[in-house]
Amino acid sequence: MRIDYFRIPDIAKRTGIPEQTVAEYAQTFDEFLTYATDADTRYYTPDAMLLMRKIDSYVREGKTTEEIREAIDREYPQLREQKEIPSQETACPEDVE
Repeated sequence: MRIDYFRIPDIAKRTGIPEQTVAEYAQTFDEFLTYATDADTRYYTPDAMLLMRKIDSYVREGKTTEEIREAIDREYPQLREQKEIPSQETACPEDVE
């Protein structure tokens, strides 16, 4: 089974959130994101788009970083349990089309 993975520019394009903002969210909330790495590039799972939208919504509501972490922990407790995925299992949509 193939799962598509997405780079930060892909996530930005698909969510409408500016690329720099997605990069900041990815760095700040790294513990909730599942990804594979290849050299210096991270490839995020599709659920990253949902999470980025959720984080962006919380930021727009004025929540602090700690409040956002607590909310994500409550809503998606399984996210902290996920581990990095071996890179040989990944395929970015642009790489296979």
